[in-house]
Amino acid sequence: MNGKTLLLLLAAIVGAMLWQHGRVPGRNDPRVETGTDGIVLLSAQWCGYCKALRASLTAHSVPFREIDVETSAQGSQMYRSLHGHGIPILVVGQNVVYGYDEQQISALLKPLGFRID
Repeated sequence: MNGKTLLLLLAAIVGAMLWQHGRVPGRNDPRVETGTDGIVLLSAQWCGYCKALRASLTAHSVPFREIDVETSAQGSQMYRSLHGHGIPILVVGQNVVYGYDEQQISALLKPLGFRID
């Protein structure tokens, strides 16, 4: 591979990354509703981690909106728009946490004045 080809390939990769990073969320993306400090929990009734996260948020008086991805068409659309591969998915402002990652969730909630640890 010559230098020009390598440079062109590198430029294409960087351009694709920048395009992906700067993309505007689609209309079904929950980040459209959350603004900078809203919280949405995508869950299912049978999910143990969803139950644990829901309990933790509730116990610490964290305001959130819960949407079931199986019983709600809106929840299903939001799940697909975030390219979900499992639940729970927690949206805090414009940040998405896949799974019950207490450390990451705590770090996102701290600037909003909440703690779950």
